[in-house]
Amino acid sequence: MKVSITDFDVDMQIKNKGVTMAVYSPDGKTYLGKVNITKTGLEWFEGKKQTGKKVKWEKFIEMMS
Repeated sequence: MKVSITDFDVDMQIKNKGVTMAVYSPDGKTYLGKVNITKTGLEWFEGKKQTGKKVKWEKFIEMMS
């Protein structure tokens, strides 16, 4: 996958708004969606959707473990 940061504050600490990354297909031609990383967890926005699916950090860690 091609992943790039679309909005990045100079301060390295994640703010309430979070950090958003755009996700493209490996060839970089197809936009797949974006992920927003916040203090409370992650939110995935598939394609151009304005509402995303949220997961708290504890649940994300559990899923990845």
